[in-house]
Amino acid sequence: MSWARAIASGLAVVLVAFLLLVWLPSLLLTGRVEVLFAVNANLLGAHASRHLRVTVATVEFTVALLAMAWGLRRMQARGWI
Repeated sequence: MSWARAIASGLAVVLVAFLLLVWLPSLLLTGRVEVLFAVNANLLGAHASRHLRVTVATVEFTVALLAMAWGLRRMQARGWI
């Protein structure tokens, strides 16, 4: 693998990890999820209970972390990264 491809792969992984593990849970917790999705604000917006938002953010974080670990392992096994 060339250096340029390695750097590009590393930056892509870091960017996706930041978006899925930091930025999206932050939006879910603050109730600003309508920025991303065209959903009714009452589902997860400012009117949703704090407990519901924390639960959804925790589930999203856990699923995203497991999916990234699995995906990175598959990419590594195939020699893509």
